Amino acid sequence: MEPKRQELAAANAQLEEANVKLTAVKEKVAELNAKVQDLESQFAMAVADKDAALRESERCALKLRLANRLINALASEGAWCGRVLRTF
Repeated sequence: MEPKRQELAAANAQLEEANVKLTAVKEKVAELNAKVQDLESQFAMAVADKDAALRESERCALKLRLANRLINALASEGAWCGRVLRTF
């Protein structure tokens, strides 16, 4: 009977050790999950910032094209006005 009690005690000791390790692993997994969630949040914010910057870039490019068209139109208008004024 005594050998069985010793085996039981050894098995219980192993179980306790395994439970301690399991608890440590679960804590580490929870910590890593929190880090992953934080990184995913940061990534989402970075993507939103990038998209906003791209929209702003496209808006500025359109504004620049329109400004260049206006400058060219005004330059040709100025040349035309100069020719007209010289003829008077």
